[in-house]
Amino acid sequence: MENRNKILLTVIGALTFVAVLVGTTFAYFSATSTTNSVDVTTSNLNLNVEADGAATHVTNIKPTTWDGATLANNDDNVDIAKIPFKVTGTSSVQGTYTVNLKTSIALNDSLTGGDVSDIKYRLFDSEGEEIGTEGSFAASTDVNILEDITIDGSGAILDEYVLYVYISDNSAEQNKLQDIDFTISLGGSAQQL
Repeated sequence: MENRNKILLTVIGALTFVAVLVGTTFAYFSATSTTNSVDVTTSNLNLNVEADGAATHVTNIKPTTWDGATLANNDDNVDIAKIPFKVTGTSSVQGTYTVNLKTSIALNDSLTGGDVSDIKYRLFDSEGEEIGTEGSFAASTDVNILEDITIDGSGAILDEYVLYVYISDNSAEQNKLQDIDFTISLGGSAQQL
């Protein structure tokens, strides 16, 4: 009888093991999921600095004075070079922009008197308000004339400025400044906040 009990217990144990094995097989689940497609659009920020085509070549300026504090007093002075330029672009993000002025001036060393620093510049916005203070050129000039100008991110950028360049009449000999050629280059850069 004991043998029978052992056999019976062995059979019951084996069946229990098979039932547990089958149960775990049926307890395994799997699932997959997908989402709808998602459209992503990146922001944009671009900038262009362009000088008015009519002001690309100015000739025969000579020493003069900056008469008065208003823009209107100097618009008709032929010895003050008037260089209108625009900062244009588009932006969907907030940011700032900078405008850089570069020039290289080769002096005529055979003449005496005068200095490159006698060549001055002033910057005004489209409303006629002066921006910053009067600056002077050097033989090689690389300076930011506008810095950290706000871009609100609402779309189009369109800011207008006028750069005036003249030789300050300092009543000293300025022969060294005769017959020199120099080019003014304006460039810009922008960055998001």
